[in-house]
Amino acid sequence: MVYRIKQAGPEHIPGICQAHREAVLGIETGSYTAEELAAWAAAMRPEKMHRALAEKDMTLLVAVTGRTVAGFVFFSPGEVKALYVRPEHGRQGLGSRLLAAAEQACRQGGPPTLRLTASRNAVPFYAARGFRNVGQALFPLREGGVLDCVSMEKVLALSA
Repeated sequence: MVYRIKQAGPEHIPGICQAHREAVLGIETGSYTAEELAAWAAAMRPEKMHRALAEKDMTLLVAVTGRTVAGFVFFSPGEVKALYVRPEHGRQGLGSRLLAAAEQACRQGGPPTLRLTASRNAVPFYAARGFRNVGQALFPLREGGVLDCVSMEKVLALSA
């Protein structure tokens, strides 16, 4: 499948929210309970993404195929805020491509270390791409609960 990775615009927000929801609800319940997944899936709101698009230091990239947002990455210098790929587009290297795009952008004048908070199911993905576990983290949910997560970081090599 052919994916184009590009800067997101307001027209991509419904697809971003849908990609987030599908990605979260596609996680097997071994990492989190069905209730935790439902609360997490409900956390992505269009107004949150509109605010993100307006923030000066935030970047939101989408991977599109046709008219479908297959995945996205949201980051600021030094921190990946979110990376999600729809389940039907998973395991095809798209998440790696989105992460690589974020890393490349962060090398251009950002801090030398890239940080993120990984859900338990995503830790192997990030570890395979050079991130290391630096401790536990909690991700707050809208309904007042929290998800147990892992803080991870990677020292970015300078581009040649």
